[in-house]
Formats: sequence, structure tokens, C-alpha cells
Amino acid sequence: MAALAATAALASARLPAPPSRPDDARPAERAPRRVLLRAAVPSPALGVVGGFAGGVLDTAIPPALDTSGSAASLAGVLLTGYSITSLLGGLAYGLRRWPGRIHRQAAICLALLCAALLPAALVPSLPVIAVSVVAAGLFAAPQITARALTLQRDLPEFAWSAGFSSLYAANGAGYGLAGFVVAAMLPLGAHIAFAGPLLLCLLIALFATLPS
Repeated sequence: MAALAATAALASARLPAPPSRPDDARPAERAPRRVLLRAAVPSPALGVVGGFAGGVLDTAIPPALDTSGSAASLAGVLLTGYSITSLLGGLAYGLRRWPGRIHRQAAICLALLCAALLPAALVPSLPVIAVSVVAAGLFAAPQITARALTLQRDLPEFAWSAGFSSLYAANGAGYGLAGFVVAAMLPLGAHIAFAGPLLLCLLIALFATLPS
């Protein structure tokens, strides 16, 4: 998934820029596409972390449930609840204007998602895991939306194809990497394999909230 999106990003980056119009006073749209993509790096960078957090959730929940004495197949039910609350969180995010820069909003939502998942990673109890996962879903769609809005703000329209392909590639790369990391850490225990990568995501997200 990441490789296909990265290929699309590289291909679209080689497309010729549109001809400048005499009435176009926006100098950013006349900048080279590589310069524009460098300006949009913060969104794909956060996309790697967001994808990594999502991959940790998907791959660490079944062994965490198994360790707590519950059926690993309940992961499907919990992730369904996560999807439903993600939808509700996305609607709530879109219905009002939130304070602060959009990129900072994305980082805050990602940090809140990771923080909400920590109880599931640390407490071997089905009720705790269920509440934690479902609550974390409230911040899933908002952090994805805010990342996309940041990229849309940072790039002119003619560079959106390359920019969004880069964002999808970054998210897919982070998601895939999480599976390898969780699998490598499973011999240390399911909850360590869950909590360790999650804490790393939380620290990076908190760092991204700091003023640049």
C-alpha cells in the first residue's frame, strides 16, 4: 500500500507545473514542485506516526486480549466500536471551528488517541481494554482530517495529487512498520509490545504540538 502510494507521489511530482497566469498573484504556485513538497513535510511526517499508532492498535489488540483471558476474536468487535466512535469524533470535529493551528490540532488529537489507548496496553482486563479502544476512536478521524487539512493549506491545488499521495504513502509505511515492531516485541509480553510503541507515538505527537 505504501509502495503504490509512494510511486504515485513520485510520478505526480514529475508532472509539469501549470502555466502561470498574468492575473495570478500567488507566488507559491509558481515555485518548483519539490520546494512545495518540502514545505508540506510536517503532514506526511505526522502521517507516519499516525499510521504507526493505527498499526500498533490493530496488531497488538488480539494478543492483549488473549493475555487478559479473553478471546482474541473480540478484537473485531472492539475495532467496530472504534470505527463508530471515530465517525462520531469526525462529525464533532467538523461541526465547529477549533482554536490553534491545524497541524497542532492533528498532533493533539494523535496524542489523545495514544493516551486513550494506554490503559488497554497496561491493564489486562477486558472492560478496560474495551472502554480504552472505543474511547480512542473519538480522536481517530479528527487527527486524519486535520492532517489532510494541513496539507491542503500548505500546498497549492496543482500540487495536491503529489502531496496527498505522499501522505497516504507515509501513513501506509507507518502502519506496516508497526506490525514488524509489535511482532518483534511480543516475546517480551503482549502488553509491553502494545505499550512500548504506543508511548513512542505519544512522545512524538506531544513533541509535534510544541511551537515551531
